Amino acid sequence: MYYSTMEKFGVEKRDILVERVGDARDSQSDVRETFRSSLEQFQSVVGTPETTLQEKYEVISNAYDGSLNSSNKVQDRIEAVENVSEVLFNEWENEPDLYESASLRKTSKRRLDETRKLYSSLIT
Repeated sequence: MYYSTMEKFGVEKRDILVERVGDARDSQSDVRETFRSSLEQFQSVVGTPETTLQEKYEVISNAYDGSLNSSNKVQDRIEAVENVSEVLFNEWENEPDLYESASLRKTSKRRLDETRKLYSSLIT
């Protein structure tokens, strides 16, 4: 229903997919930076006296929580990409039935199978 509504406003499913893939990529970059920051904080703790260990633990714990939050956002965006991808594949699967030409139907089905295999190899 969401995709039908968006199409009525001129936003195609493939445009939604492109946007969601970009969001997922950006989230992965954010997570990478958060983990890097967490590692740097951990390394700073290892080199500190034990008198400030509790404070450093809090810093590391907060950094971990931030990393976990970022990781969850990436997972949510990946799921959004998979969702719109599946809708597009389902739509494509029904398209060949509309073709009068047997050759076009066969070509469309072959390309769908090839694209599904490629997509599966990219997400696993």
